[in-house]
Amino acid sequence: MAKLKQWAIQRLDGTVTKLVTKGRKFSLNGGQFEKLDNYKAQDSEFAISYYDIPVGNGEMVRIRQPRFASGVEDVFYNGRDVLTGQAYEKIIFPKWAYAFVALYIANFLLVMGGALGGVAFAFGCCITFNICANSKNSTGKKVALSIGLYVLITVISLIIAMALYGVMHSI
Repeated sequence: MAKLKQWAIQRLDGTVTKLVTKGRKFSLNGGQFEKLDNYKAQDSEFAISYYDIPVGNGEMVRIRQPRFASGVEDVFYNGRDVLTGQAYEKIIFPKWAYAFVALYIANFLLVMGGALGGVAFAFGCCITFNICANSKNSTGKKVALSIGLYVLITVISLIIAMALYGVMHSI
């Protein structure tokens, strides 16, 4: 069950707008929950979705959410993060993240292809990009987490591949 997250947004005219999110739904000022997908912004990317929610007077609240993880990561109003006050910056994925995509493709081709390999490949890529998108972690921590994830997925893929090989040759 998704957790409720709440933000009090101080608007330019002095009023406060209450934003509540629950998974991939939101509510403004106690209204009914609506699907975020109805407000998806044009600049959404592979691993990050952006939603522009109108709050009246032509103003928008921008929600940045990892596509393959539950919960809202950041809420922006008037170019600033509602919680921290930091300026809005579009996430640019580092070049080293694409090296992990190449490694996952190699895993898919060399270790375990097919549906299971494809799922492992897609899962690894998505989680790696979500790790890269987290601005709260240092680059070293992001790289370490990505390496750890790659090793874990590779080991699990090898175990599954060996188990399937054993089953196929025992028949």
